[in-house]
Amino acid sequence: MKNLWSKARDFRYPEKAYLKIVADISGDSWVWYVLKAYQSRSAEIDNLHARWLCLVVTPFTGSSGDIGDTYVSSIPLNADARWILQQRLDDERVATAAAKGAL
Repeated sequence: MKNLWSKARDFRYPEKAYLKIVADISGDSWVWYVLKAYQSRSAEIDNLHARWLCLVVTPFTGSSGDIGDTYVSSIPLNADARWILQQRLDDERVATAAAKGAL
């Protein structure tokens, strides 16, 4: 399947990230801005070592955050993020079908 998130987003504009995940960890707010995915969602589901390029803002990094690869499995996904990821998988299926001329 085609990876629709393979083009990296500019970390200086996190509002343009593919996905924003907010989690409350021990009373502190952590935010992951997904800037790039290295695999399609269908491949990530079966890969425990799948990773995303993320800008991560935590109480330890300050407001500028840190940028780097993050294992998808290490991010606590809330219900909204799971819905967005399911939409991503559905979009990839449609794009693949269209590329094959099925649509």
